[in-house]
Amino acid sequence: LFTYINTDEYSDIGSVFRDVGNDLLLLLQLPNPNSKTTSLDLFDNKLYFGLSNGELWAYDGNSFSLLNTFSNSISDLTGDSVYLYIAFETSSDVVLYNGSDFTTLSLE
Repeated sequence: LFTYINTDEYSDIGSVFRDVGNDLLLLLQLPNPNSKTTSLDLFDNKLYFGLSNGELWAYDGNSFSLLNTFSNSISDLTGDSVYLYIAFETSSDVVLYNGSDFTTLSLE
């Protein structure tokens, strides 16, 4: 499973493909511009990916979900047994996600 930016047709729209041997299977065409993947991590049996447009997506092995759109580009995702930690390019805030709720911590 990986993302790819199709530079020929849509230079800033990402797609998610699965490698199926000698071919690629398109799983998701991301709907919004500036959808470059900036970070990936596993948390709570799901794959999460953050995008340069601030979107946070989850994949559970069957379907994709857009969980939130933040005002800053996501720079890092790190998961442990309790939270998915979300860091941003131009902010000192860190957002904690427990699988259902988002909590913002200001680290100033």
